[in-house]
Amino acid sequence: MQTQDAPSAMQMAQTPDATALLDLIPAGTRGQIEARVRRFTPEQRRVLHWVVATPRNLIIESTAGSGKSTVLQVMAEVLSAMAPTRKIGVMAFNSTIARELQDKMPAGVQTGTIHAICNNLLKTHAPRAPKANEFKERNLVHAYIKERGLEGHALLQNLVKLMELSMVYLKGQEDELRALAAEHDLKFDAHLKLAPIIKELHLRSFGDFLRTGEVSFTEMLYLPMRLNVGKGSLDVQLVDEAQDLNALQHRVIRWLAGDTGRVIFVGDSDQAIYRFSGADKQGLARAEEIFAAVKLHLTVTFRCPKAHVALAQRYSDHIRAFDGAKEGTVLHVDERDLPRQLRGGDLVISRKAAPLIELALMLTQQHQNVVLLGIDIKKSITRLAKLAFPHTFTLADIEQRLMALHYQLTEKHFQSGLSGGALRAAATRDTDLIACVAALATTTCLRSGGTGTGEGVMALLEDLQKRGRGAPIKLCTIHKAKGLEAERVTILRPEELDDVRGDADEVRAVAFVAYTRAKDTLLLTRSAAAQSPALSAEPQLRRGA
Repeated sequence: MQTQDAPSAMQMAQTPDATALLDLIPAGTRGQIEARVRRFTPEQRRVLHWVVATPRNLIIESTAGSGKSTVLQVMAEVLSAMAPTRKIGVMAFNSTIARELQDKMPAGVQTGTIHAICNNLLKTHAPRAPKANEFKERNLVHAYIKERGLEGHALLQNLVKLMELSMVYLKGQEDELRALAAEHDLKFDAHLKLAPIIKELHLRSFGDFLRTGEVSFTEMLYLPMRLNVGKGSLDVQLVDEAQDLNALQHRVIRWLAGDTGRVIFVGDSDQAIYRFSGADKQGLARAEEIFAAVKLHLTVTFRCPKAHVALAQRYSDHIRAFDGAKEGTVLHVDERDLPRQLRGGDLVISRKAAPLIELALMLTQQHQNVVLLGIDIKKSITRLAKLAFPHTFTLADIEQRLMALHYQLTEKHFQSGLSGGALRAAATRDTDLIACVAALATTTCLRSGGTGTGEGVMALLEDLQKRGRGAPIKLCTIHKAKGLEAERVTILRPEELDDVRGDADEVRAVAFVAYTRAKDTLLLTRSAAAQSPALSAEPQLRRGA
């Protein structure tokens, strides 16, 4: 794919100025990107130099607010111009980001999630149109263990999870499956041979797809390779949020690249916050090895003021403020006073959902416009509210009913075979959801004269989802705040960011994401800040010039 002689190592070690770099770009595109390139930092120019002057696979470690989207757009424009017949794909982490990127990309560039691109391959080449079924693995495993006379809810749950993991991690040998099971706290009898069971389940799943088109979310990535379709279908792939990829997604990208395709990964290992959902802990490092990629860095943030960068540097060695950055503001606020401090356009983030629900209830009571972003707990809260409150309840009933519900959920987890880290994660999620239900139930009672119903709890949650007029105060969990920014950002209960009970690297990444969302002012609840090791050395009030 190279259009000129490969530059020497010495030449690539030097960062060209903007004029020299623009000389390497086709004249027709040069004018379109010149203004942006002349504003590039030396790091950004170095990245573009590697893109246009070599055919190498690249890993671009891009810190928060480092102009990644602009660099991606310029790369796509330049690569399209250098070879107009080249098939270019831009891979986004989710559909929302995919839509945002699509509006910025040149005509002819295929933009979408990896799942969407694989689904399109199946639509084009498979014998049946794909139909998503989130319960496919569960249904297959249930039928299998029933045929074999095996029993137990725990076995069902664990086999479903192991079947999915075997696709994600591309493992099928007995020792590999046992290791996967141990790593994810899945318990199986020692005499049970897992390899033939998983192999049989995959054969049945493939057969079902050929007959009916039914496909699970994970299987959607696996099937193009199984059907031998789409190999080498993309000449260049620009992969966004690459730190959150898993082993199966790496394999899909390699498949789409074929023997000659080029891959440019853009991501930040300091923002790898999706390990709980299967993302490879060493995703970028593994991609560097698999694709023999050259690693480059974008360390200058244009979003974060100096005061915020100082906080973020407690969690990352790869972020620095640009030379002209303002000092910024860090305020410590009593959580009880927070509703009076917030204004339209503010972003409020929290590690857990319950504090956001509690705050939303207070704000709506004061007739403030609120929007809950990406808090996909409606289904879970509805289920728990129905279980806890099948009949009318009073304020005095709430604690007892929710404690009983928590006990039931814990018993169910034990019966399903959860243990270790998986059990702790489930218990933490249960506690958060039950706290959401408690806040909603209490408010329901207070607003209706002392009694409430499960239907009332669900109606109140619906009301919180409705948007009013004017700029809203936006509330979301930190995991959903990835990619968001605002002039003013509040972190609720920042001491929870230093919870060492989780994966240490992921805990650090979540904290880093939280402290890099604000463009001007960062508000921290005062009571939490006093307890947070990360903030113990910070003054109570820190204002910019």
